[in-house]
Amino acid sequence: MAESPDTTSTASAAAAAATTASASASASASAEQHSLAECEDYVARHQIQQILKDCIVQLCVSRPDNPVAFLREYFQKLERVSQARPGTLEGSTSSIVVVKF
Repeated sequence: MAESPDTTSTASAAAAAATTASASASASASAEQHSLAECEDYVARHQIQQILKDCIVQLCVSRPDNPVAFLREYFQKLERVSQARPGTLEGSTSSIVVVKF
């Protein structure tokens, strides 16, 4: 039994849509990988993991009744220290600042 012209054009349209969707998904995955790489670079460059680790350690040692207030104060003090010593938190892991409470 031969396919009708409508069935053939529908199949062709579906195949084209699938190809377009596949190309779009591939481009999206590539863009996502690029974005993730940029994020990882940012986190490394600004030593975010070490800053958060130090903060969490201080939080666990102090165990304040109001952890949100503690975190706010911790980051305010960290910001003051980094402003007083520009470049302290960026570029060199040997110059990491630990804020003591």
